[in-house]
Amino acid sequence: MAKKTYTAEQKANALILLATNKGNLARTARDTGLPRKTISAWAKGKHIQGVTPEIMQSKTDEIVEKLDRNIALYLEAGADEVKIAKASLKDISIAMAVSLDKKQLLMNRPTQIMQTSQTDRARIEASIRLVMQECLAQGVEIGVGEAARLLKQQLPNEPALDEFIEGELLEEPKALLAA
Repeated sequence: MAKKTYTAEQKANALILLATNKGNLARTARDTGLPRKTISAWAKGKHIQGVTPEIMQSKTDEIVEKLDRNIALYLEAGADEVKIAKASLKDISIAMAVSLDKKQLLMNRPTQIMQTSQTDRARIEASIRLVMQECLAQGVEIGVGEAARLLKQQLPNEPALDEFIEGELLEEPKALLAA
């Protein structure tokens, strides 16, 4: 039986997907249809001749572009009453959050707030700011309350978000973005 060969692009795609899956080999194998052992070997640097930094960057850029398109579609769907009626806002928000998380990983940005020394309010403001910035980058300006509602779906047990959702700590969107 002949040994299966893969192109450098196929290897790069699998390695990038592995990164967006936070190292989950089983999920990456399932997503790509490639053997888990093959992906594991590539992750350890074995048999990846021809996978150059340029190929990895090119494939990463392609995936980030696809994620950007998905994020834009999710934002559009979240603002479309007909689409909201067909799909739950929760599902749209979860899909958008997953895409944002994967994009952050691929761009070497934190996927969560890492500083534990911040107060709850500062941590929540930073999270709201990130959601607002990403929406603005997609051409959609949202307010603090709307960003807080999106975060609340991901963090349902975060009581500090309630004050932003209820408008008690509401600041102008541009003021919070400038902070």
